[in-house]
Amino acid sequence: MPSKKNRPSSVDVTEDVVAELAQTAAALSDPARWRIMFLLAAAGELHVLGLVEKTGMKQPTVMHHLTVLRYAGLVARRRDGHFVHYRALTERLEQLHKHVDVIVSSSA
Repeated sequence: MPSKKNRPSSVDVTEDVVAELAQTAAALSDPARWRIMFLLAAAGELHVLGLVEKTGMKQPTVMHHLTVLRYAGLVARRRDGHFVHYRALTERLEQLHKHVDVIVSSSA
Protein backbone atom coordinates (compact mmCIF):
# COMPACT_ATOMS: atom_id res chain seq x y z
CA MET A 1 0.00 0.00 0.00
CA PRO A 2 1.52 3.37 -0.96
CA SER A 3 2.43 5.66 1.89
CA LYS A 4 0.32 8.76 2.31
CA LYS A 5 3.34 10.76 1.19
CA ASN A 6 3.45 9.01 -2.22
CA ARG A 7 -0.30 8.72 -2.64
CA PRO A 8 -1.85 11.15 -5.14
CA SER A 9 -4.65 13.34 -3.91
CA SER A 10 -7.90 13.60 -5.80
CA VAL A 11 -6.95 17.11 -6.93
CA ASP A 12 -3.80 15.73 -8.61
CA VAL A 13 -5.85 13.63 -11.03
CA THR A 14 -5.84 15.20 -14.50
CA GLU A 15 -8.27 14.46 -17.31
CA ASP A 16 -5.52 12.46 -19.05
CA VAL A 17 -5.05 10.29 -15.96
CA VAL A 18 -8.80 9.77 -15.67
CA ALA A 19 -8.94 8.74 -19.34
CA GLU A 20 -6.08 6.24 -18.85
CA LEU A 21 -7.74 4.80 -15.74
CA ALA A 22 -11.03 4.41 -17.62
CA GLN A 23 -9.24 2.67 -20.50
CA THR A 24 -7.57 0.27 -18.08
CA ALA A 25 -10.85 -0.47 -16.29
CA ALA A 26 -12.64 -1.01 -19.61
CA ALA A 27 -9.95 -3.42 -20.79
CA LEU A 28 -10.38 -5.41 -17.58
CA SER A 29 -14.17 -5.43 -17.76
CA ASP A 30 -14.26 -8.91 -19.28
CA PRO A 31 -13.67 -11.96 -17.02
CA ALA A 32 -11.71 -13.68 -19.81
CA ARG A 33 -9.17 -10.84 -19.78
CA TRP A 34 -8.72 -11.20 -16.02
CA ARG A 35 -8.10 -14.92 -16.57
CA ILE A 36 -5.47 -14.14 -19.22
CA MET A 37 -3.81 -11.59 -16.92
CA PHE A 38 -3.67 -14.11 -14.05
CA LEU A 39 -2.20 -16.78 -16.35
CA LEU A 40 0.44 -14.39 -17.71
CA ALA A 41 1.34 -13.19 -14.22
CA ALA A 42 1.76 -16.77 -12.99
CA ALA A 43 3.75 -17.99 -16.01
CA GLY A 44 5.75 -14.84 -16.70
CA GLU A 45 5.27 -15.31 -20.43
CA LEU A 46 3.06 -17.50 -22.62
CA HIS A 47 2.60 -17.89 -26.35
CA VAL A 48 -0.85 -17.64 -27.87
CA LEU A 49 -1.30 -21.40 -28.24
CA GLY A 50 -0.43 -21.83 -24.55
CA LEU A 51 -3.15 -19.35 -23.66
CA VAL A 52 -5.59 -21.15 -25.97
CA GLU A 53 -4.80 -24.42 -24.17
CA LYS A 54 -5.06 -22.98 -20.67
CA THR A 55 -8.23 -20.95 -21.23
CA GLY A 56 -10.14 -23.31 -23.51
CA MET A 57 -10.99 -20.35 -25.75
CA LYS A 58 -10.55 -20.39 -29.50
CA GLN A 59 -7.45 -18.70 -30.92
CA PRO A 60 -9.32 -15.74 -32.51
CA THR A 61 -11.01 -15.05 -29.16
CA VAL A 62 -7.70 -15.14 -27.28
CA MET A 63 -6.15 -12.85 -29.90
CA HIS A 64 -9.03 -10.39 -29.55
CA HIS A 65 -8.60 -10.24 -25.77
CA LEU A 66 -4.82 -9.89 -26.08
CA THR A 67 -5.26 -7.02 -28.54
CA VAL A 68 -7.56 -5.18 -26.13
CA LEU A 69 -5.10 -5.76 -23.27
CA ARG A 70 -2.15 -4.67 -25.41
CA TYR A 71 -3.80 -1.41 -26.52
CA ALA A 72 -4.56 -0.68 -22.86
CA GLY A 73 -0.88 -1.14 -22.00
CA LEU A 74 -1.52 -4.23 -19.88
CA VAL A 75 0.46 -6.78 -21.90
CA ALA A 76 3.50 -6.74 -24.15
CA ARG A 77 4.32 -9.13 -26.96
CA ARG A 78 7.51 -10.64 -28.33
CA ARG A 79 7.83 -12.49 -31.62
CA ASP A 80 9.98 -15.63 -31.68
CA GLY A 81 9.87 -17.13 -35.17
CA HIS A 82 6.28 -18.19 -35.78
CA PHE A 83 5.27 -17.80 -32.13
CA VAL A 84 4.15 -14.63 -30.40
CA HIS A 85 4.74 -14.57 -26.65
CA TYR A 86 2.87 -12.29 -24.26
CA ARG A 87 3.69 -11.07 -20.77
CA ALA A 88 1.76 -8.98 -18.26
CA LEU A 89 2.80 -5.38 -17.69
CA THR A 90 2.07 -4.23 -14.17
CA GLU A 91 2.60 -0.46 -14.43
CA ARG A 92 -1.00 0.29 -15.46
CA LEU A 93 -2.37 -2.00 -12.74
CA GLU A 94 -0.18 -0.30 -10.15
CA GLN A 95 -1.45 3.09 -11.32
CA LEU A 96 -5.06 1.89 -11.11
CA HIS A 97 -4.44 0.48 -7.63
CA LYS A 98 -2.87 3.73 -6.45
CA HIS A 99 -5.81 5.84 -7.60
CA VAL A 100 -8.47 3.44 -6.31
CA ASP A 101 -6.65 3.54 -2.97
CA VAL A 102 -7.11 7.32 -2.95
CA ILE A 103 -10.85 6.89 -3.40
CA VAL A 104 -11.09 4.21 -0.73
CA SER A 105 -8.98 6.08 1.83
CA SER A 106 -10.85 9.35 1.16
CA SER A 107 -14.15 7.61 1.82
CA ALA A 108 -13.01 6.03 5.08
